[in-house]
Amino acid sequence: MEVLLELFFEIFAFDMSFGKMTEKKIERNLTILKEMEWFQKYLRNKEYKELIIYDGDVRKVIGKFRSTTLKKDPNHYRYQKKVHDIIMKKSYQNMP
Repeated sequence: MEVLLELFFEIFAFDMSFGKMTEKKIERNLTILKEMEWFQKYLRNKEYKELIIYDGDVRKVIGKFRSTTLKKDPNHYRYQKKVHDIIMKKSYQNMP
């Protein structure tokens, strides 16, 4: 029984640390993106900014970007398209 509890706590601790690493990566990618003019346009729009800050799906897409590649070419069309697509999808879902 003790071994099972220990295993459960290790799995739980790993899961918690994985979530923190993901949030850290999202923040790192956001820092890089905030320097780009194309991304600043989204941040100037109140609705889009709220999606970027609070929506889990939007943040997940941003977190999936490879930070090293993003640093080399943050204006890459692929990043712009993915951000655009998820923000448009979410904004249309929020329409009355």
